[in-house]
Amino acid sequence: MLGLLTGALLFGLTYQAVFPPIVKQVNLGNVTVLTLWDLNPFLVIAVFTLGVLILFYFLEHGGKRKDKLEE
Repeated sequence: MLGLLTGALLFGLTYQAVFPPIVKQVNLGNVTVLTLWDLNPFLVIAVFTLGVLILFYFLEHGGKRKDKLEE
């Protein structure tokens, strides 16, 4: 608990000196992953949909033991 309070205190004391220079260097504006990697939005949607369908399939069928499938 003391470490959490110490970290919060240090963050509060150094915020004005540390945060603005970091934001000036890191702020890229309105940027998305699609624009950074120059990807087609429909490709990302298709890959995400396929991944979700595979996840659902394994959650539905992959978690069952083969000897329990007949029941």
